Amino acid sequence: MVQPNSDENRDSRSDQPSDAPCLSEWNDSYAFRIANVLPPSTVLGAQHWSLEIAHQLIERHPNLEVYTCAAGISPSGVVHFGNFRDVMTSYMVASALRELGKEVRLIFSWDNYDRFRKVPGDIDSAFAVHIGKPLSAVPDPGEQFPSYAARYQAEFENSIKDIGIPLEY
Repeated sequence: MVQPNSDENRDSRSDQPSDAPCLSEWNDSYAFRIANVLPPSTVLGAQHWSLEIAHQLIERHPNLEVYTCAAGISPSGVVHFGNFRDVMTSYMVASALRELGKEVRLIFSWDNYDRFRKVPGDIDSAFAVHIGKPLSAVPDPGEQFPSYAARYQAEFENSIKDIGIPLEY
């Protein structure tokens, strides 16, 4: 039996278990929209961790006109919950700051110069010539996007848009 976190069960594009649902599958399955989530102060009737962080930020930087929250990933493969966690952490802090009356930007950046580490199992092994190149310099195996990075950036951006998280790219 293959264990969920064993090496035999890992997605070749990331360190995530291959049986882990990708964000777009989760989105389709549950028709979940983040925009409808309760504000942080109402979570379980107690102060949410994001409000604690927001208070700390305001205490440390009381005179900021705009607070900037940021997230970012490397577009190296299929969207997964690890990617989503990075966005949600920043989103929850941004929401808490807004709830406290602060102006907030929520930005997202790509590390598309991260290197291509290995050829995923569903891609032609000839792509091995691209190992070590920046993801933005590796061609799209489906020949639909300008690069390997662009393919997975588009997938991620569409998933985030579908669940209603307003990011600046």
